[in-house]
Amino acid sequence: MPSAGAAAQGDGKIDTDNKNGQAAGEQGKLLEGKETILQIGDKKEKATMFNDHHWSKIRDEDEITNEDLQKFSFAKMGEGGGKGGNKMAFASGYIVKELGDGDHNSLLKRTKPLAEKMLSKDTLLSRFYAHFKIRGEYYVVMKNCLPAIKKWAYLFDLKGCRDDKAMCMEGEKVPAVHKRCFSCLVCWYCCDMQCCPCYPDDRRRYYNGKTLAFELDIPFTPDQAQQIKRLIKQDSEFLRGIETMDYSLLLAWVEEDEKLVKEGQMSEEFKKALDLSKFVSVKGGKVRAYFMGVIDFLQEWNIKKDIANCIKACAPKPLSTIPPPRYPDQF
Repeated sequence: MPSAGAAAQGDGKIDTDNKNGQAAGEQGKLLEGKETILQIGDKKEKATMFNDHHWSKIRDEDEITNEDLQKFSFAKMGEGGGKGGNKMAFASGYIVKELGDGDHNSLLKRTKPLAEKMLSKDTLLSRFYAHFKIRGEYYVVMKNCLPAIKKWAYLFDLKGCRDDKAMCMEGEKVPAVHKRCFSCLVCWYCCDMQCCPCYPDDRRRYYNGKTLAFELDIPFTPDQAQQIKRLIKQDSEFLRGIETMDYSLLLAWVEEDEKLVKEGQMSEEFKKALDLSKFVSVKGGKVRAYFMGVIDFLQEWNIKKDIANCIKACAPKPLSTIPPPRYPDQF
């Protein structure tokens, strides 16, 4: 795995040899950049920007100004819903996400190949706009790969394994109800028998959503399917090259009755979705407008993942906790 002082190379590989001859501490100083003033909400606070000569190019291309980034407020930070518990906040067109030390260091080492990949546009990777530290915490500003739709018909987090899940079904959010080792005394822990009288409704809905996500069949056209498969394969190979794993494909759609669409009587929100979507299909009398993006692609393989892989040895396959060289094949 890359050393702490590894420098990112433009070909999507990580320089594990540290050929520049710099110590890890010196390399970290070079990566860190300069301290600047970042306005957050109606306050001005000092923030350390990391490698902003790379991320500013993406902001410029997407016409994200400094004023746009200043519209964010830390008061809006809340639980993101992931297993890591990192806080997130949604602004107009972008998301601010808290980073743990591991993801922060991973991003420092991989800034150059990631920025170059994102600028290529031929990718599903969610774009990054800034990487900074404030109040001793690390954050990344990233493009929201889903537009501002008030109500999704379905929203899925897909890894190509048993961790696939539905986050929204039939227009309603699906709260996560996990089975954890510390909850092993509940009577339904050792099975998912929905006939069990004490099986909770929220667990039933969550489990049904996971089953639906794992077996999901989307009616894309042949050309659309070929394009999506090409992008997923291309991005997976890139992420294999920079040695990360545990990433997901976020997939969502809105839908409208085919008859209403043909008659031009669809809702304004669906008209907006049709204008923005690159992928549209028809199934069961419904017209669907799809949106997708690859997220959470900073996770390195470490001792915690090694332990988790051993613990899950008897869990249903396929697993999400597998090393970076094998993860793309499953994804």
